Amino acid sequence: MKKTLIKLFAVVLAFCVIAPQMAFAAATYSVTVTLAGPDVYGVNQTVSRKSPSYLKATDSLVAAVAQAMLSSGYDEEVELKFDGTELRTNYYSIRSAAVDASGGNGAVWNGLVEQYVENNAAKKAVLKNINSTIYDLEKVGGVITSYYSGGYTVTMTLNKQGEDEEPTVVIKNEDDIIGGDIEISNPNPDPGDVVEIKTIPEEKKIVSYVQVRDDNGDLVELTYIGNGEYSFEMPEGGVTITPSFRTEPALPSVTGVSAYLDVNSHEAFMQGDKKGTFRPNADINRAEVAQMFYNILLDTSAVGVSKFNDVDEDAWYAEAINTLAAMGMIGGYTDGSFQPKRAITRAEFASLCVRFAKSVAAENIFSDVDVSHWAAGDIAIAASFGWILGYEDGTFRPEETISREEAAAIFNRMLYRIGDQIKIDGGANRDFPDVNDRMWSWYDVQEAVYGHDHTEEEEFVHEFWED
Repeated sequence: MKKTLIKLFAVVLAFCVIAPQMAFAAATYSVTVTLAGPDVYGVNQTVSRKSPSYLKATDSLVAAVAQAMLSSGYDEEVELKFDGTELRTNYYSIRSAAVDASGGNGAVWNGLVEQYVENNAAKKAVLKNINSTIYDLEKVGGVITSYYSGGYTVTMTLNKQGEDEEPTVVIKNEDDIIGGDIEISNPNPDPGDVVEIKTIPEEKKIVSYVQVRDDNGDLVELTYIGNGEYSFEMPEGGVTITPSFRTEPALPSVTGVSAYLDVNSHEAFMQGDKKGTFRPNADINRAEVAQMFYNILLDTSAVGVSKFNDVDEDAWYAEAINTLAAMGMIGGYTDGSFQPKRAITRAEFASLCVRFAKSVAAENIFSDVDVSHWAAGDIAIAASFGWILGYEDGTFRPEETISREEAAAIFNRMLYRIGDQIKIDGGANRDFPDVNDRMWSWYDVQEAVYGHDHTEEEEFVHEFWED
């Protein structure tokens, strides 16, 4: 019986030492190979091994069997359950035969199928075809059992993803993803396996970020492969993938921003405070906004005498405010003041951004911006450029103040600065105690505060920070 069993699996595995390539598919499968028989005390024991669940219906059935049998080296479970038994010896002999296999013999294969497979013509026909696919096994009920003398059996069972097993790679809020989709190469990888993620943005959308977290909630290191695809090495336990897509902003050369602002060098345009915090949720004031624009002006020569009665010439923001005022980009109030510490509203910020761009015809898309609003035209232009997105309820809330993290995000879109997610998550960032990688603005804040050289992959709008 031992020799026959070895021959059977040697022939099966001879055709399938090379595992099938990863394939992106909606439905995936695995095959479980179960070896059962009496242990040294005559008690029936079972050992099951499952192939990786990244098989398509068209992939090779015998390759799936090979993957299951070759899934480990030393196997403690087999050692304990079948120590000294013929089944344990066969388990290792089958695996060794697979490693050394270099070809197949259809005649031997068919003879073994006739002799040992249960008396079912359809199932025998599946196994007799050395090019059998996963679909062939599914057609005959998904299970084939081979019987051997002495009470030993070998069973091949098809597992369809989503029915017989829970995935260890989960896409967070999969049904609620807006702006695109992702596909994963292997929903049930083993620890150490490489899993690939393919992003599929909708038209006029780009990838904002893709995060993978382990079951402790920590970020898993990602590698950007190119063409909108990422990969990671599977840790112990499960992982959750969170993708985010957003509207692609217009290029600065199209909007006209590149005529005034440095969109190439990616210098930092924001910073933290004296306490070492960034204050992402705090209102940004008029002085901070002026300094933000001044930091990346292409031409700072338009410095004039201060015309604001509350901007002291020694103030840290005086040069920025005076320069922008001399350019005609900002103005003050009727009492001659600028009110540098006053929080700026969302409408005011959008209007200021548009002053650096070309004037274009645009339609209002926000339910709470009336055509009579003083900034309605500027808000419509900023939205048409993809700089401002509004809220989920369709409002813009023009009279609310804007936070520092919101200002950073809008300014990045205005400058077409994306941020290198891989480098930022890998530690190339500014450490603020009030900024962390779970915040929606994590990448925008780091792009705003961290000056860097960069290159870009244009088709999938990916930014690479250079070391």
